[in-house]
Parts: sequence; structure tokens; C-alpha cells
Amino acid sequence: MRGFTLLEVLIAVSILVIITGIVYSTFSSTITGVEIAREQSISNQTARIILDQMSKEFESAYLAQDSGKQDVSLGMVGIDREINGRPADTIHFTTLSGTSPGQNNIETDLCEVGYSLEAKEEELSTDLDEEAKQRLALFRREDVLIDDSIIDGGAVYQMADNIAELNITYKDIDGNEFEAWDTVDGEQKGMLPGVITIRLVIMEKSGKENVYTTAVHPMLVSSHK
Repeated sequence: MRGFTLLEVLIAVSILVIITGIVYSTFSSTITGVEIAREQSISNQTARIILDQMSKEFESAYLAQDSGKQDVSLGMVGIDREINGRPADTIHFTTLSGTSPGQNNIETDLCEVGYSLEAKEEELSTDLDEEAKQRLALFRREDVLIDDSIIDGGAVYQMADNIAELNITYKDIDGNEFEAWDTVDGEQKGMLPGVITIRLVIMEKSGKENVYTTAVHPMLVSSHK
């Protein structure tokens, strides 16, 4: 009985190495594809939750021409901001789509809501690379006690992280576009915007950025100035 020659063994080993490499490459590509799809799905779900919540509240934005009380502030204050050279806008407004119980646990629809994009504490460290510093956190504030300040008070919680940009723009009923809006002390005093556009950029772990945009029409916009 003849045994295998050295050449035959080398050929067999070479074939085995090639087959193993093909199998590993296919397996690695599959795992990578699954991870990419998973990150995209997480990004899409995060954007949907954020934009649905903001759209619902913007649609129900409330502005009283005259509240009748000196200690009550109703309206919208949108601030144009940047962090690391990228849009990181803040907005505070009163809305009729409140989700929390009011004073003395009485349900109320009217509340103050705020959204702000901020650097997370660990990202303020100078030893992080520039990409890491682009990953910001989106915070939401809700206050059911309407008072003389529309920009603070209430409870604040983090909605999401890995947010690269939040850019909110406004159009009046004539179609003029603004980067900021102020119904309290600004030139838009007494007027809600006709259209609010939200541009949200979410960064995946890989560094890929996904852009989401929606436009909202507040329902209580006055038809005249």
C-alpha cells in the first residue's frame, strides 16, 4: 500500500487552507452585514421616536396673544447654536400635548417642553478624538407648571446619544426662513412659525452618519400677523 507523497500532502493542505479562507471570508462578511443592518435599524428607530415626539408637540404648540397673567409665559423660543462647529439647536415652547400629570396630580394638556443637544460629560475630555466629541446627547425637558420663564424648570431626561446634529429652522406664514424664533422678546413676538423643519443627524458606531428630516405645521398658527 503506497503512502502519500510530500507533494500530495502539500497540495491537500493548500486546498484546505483555500477552502478555510473562503469559508471564513464568507462568515466574516455575513457578520459584518448583520452588524451594519443592526446599526442602521437602531439609528432609524431612534430617529423615528425622536421625530414623532417632536412633531406631535410642535403641531400642538400653543401661543396666547394675551395670557392675562403677568407671571405666565406662553410661546416659543428657538435658539440657533453650534457645538464643535455643527448645529446643536435648542428650543423651548408651550404645547397642548403634555404627557405628565399637572399640579396636584391633575391631568393637564398644557405644558412647557424643551429640547437641547449637549456634549456628554465623558466627551468633554481632551483625550478623546474628534469623532468621539461629535457624539452628543439629546435632552428633553418637560414642565407642567407654567410660569414666567419658558426656558427652564421641570424634569430633564436624556432621550438619545450618538447625535451629531440637531438643526431646527423656521418659516413664517409668508415663507421667510429663520434660524431662530422668539415669540417672547424677538421680532416674532406674538407669532408661531408656519413651518418648523427638523434636521437630525445620528452617528453610528462605525462613524457613518444618517440624516433624517421632517417638516411640521403648527395647527394653531394665526392666519394674520
